[in-house]
Amino acid sequence: MRQHVVVIGGGVVGCATAYYLSREGVDVTLIEGRRVGCGASGYAVGLLNPLTGSGIPGPMESLSARSFEIHRQLWPLLVSQTDVDIEVEMIGHLELCHTVDDLVAGKEKMAFWQKSTSFTAEWIEPDEIHKLEPRVNREILGAVLLENVALLDSYKFTLALLKASESHGAMVVNGQVIGIMSSGGQVTGVKLNDREIGCDAVIVAMGPWSNSASNWLEVDVPVKPLKGQIIHLEKLDPPLGYHLAGPGQVVSKRDGFVWVGATEEEKEFDLELTIEARNELMDRSVKMVPSLAGHPIVRQTACLRPISPDRLPIIGPVPGLDGTYLATAAEKKGILIGPAIGNAISDLVITGETDIPIASFQITRF
Repeated sequence: MRQHVVVIGGGVVGCATAYYLSREGVDVTLIEGRRVGCGASGYAVGLLNPLTGSGIPGPMESLSARSFEIHRQLWPLLVSQTDVDIEVEMIGHLELCHTVDDLVAGKEKMAFWQKSTSFTAEWIEPDEIHKLEPRVNREILGAVLLENVALLDSYKFTLALLKASESHGAMVVNGQVIGIMSSGGQVTGVKLNDREIGCDAVIVAMGPWSNSASNWLEVDVPVKPLKGQIIHLEKLDPPLGYHLAGPGQVVSKRDGFVWVGATEEEKEFDLELTIEARNELMDRSVKMVPSLAGHPIVRQTACLRPISPDRLPIIGPVPGLDGTYLATAAEKKGILIGPAIGNAISDLVITGETDIPIASFQITRF
């Protein structure tokens, strides 16, 4: 077993990795350059839907499904180990169809969703939709209802993972990693601006900044940022009873606000809040819920999600440098798949193998 492991990055993936390693008795140091959960992990809507997104249907199916199971096992553990309310609720997801093309796509999704043994999906006609949620646009042609997806507070979830890690002995260091030390093809530590920390293994979980580790690892880590902006509107009374999708997403959260998300912008590391994004998101929300027209905006946020060229995660050992691992490029599913990634990396560090389905996500595919 590795005696001391350094995890670089304090987002949900880094905190989940620190949690699973420390839970197994590994000495863990988590290094974060700013503050834990200050990036996408702190600003994401927090919807956990393992049946949709990049690579689904396809290579992400098994990992997303497994991580949803891990989430359900993890929630009560975090509650018992920390004082953080991660605000989990099970919620229905309504995929709204505005056009004939939406109908075709929606029914294709429904057919795929109905294959799942963990969820139920059904077609809902317009009059039935308005019995479920009267504020939905009355011009829609129908919707697919997917039951029992989950919603949580992404920042509080990340914080709970961190606190649980600390309860198992993990240490958090604020600092900027500038390099990795090695000897004979084995990692021996990390270099910070002001110090060096010796270790037996290093996990690179730096989100959209993971590419900066390419020089240290002598392997190209093809990760770049995908900017996303979200707006929060004043609360609705009563709150929306469903997570609404199409286009974008609208949901009432337990903080009392209506969250509308999210843009996808390839803007490098730009975090500027823009009027264009605000208007786009308001237009989306009104298309789904017309009564939101003119609803006051109380907050606008921007964050950067890490994406790879194929929009799939990069998980596993770095070839040529024993003891180094990548845990990054979770795209827009970091909150969902973070626990599975952390669990898998912990398995690899401790035993050299894992039954979590990550074989398709090695860096060597590039």
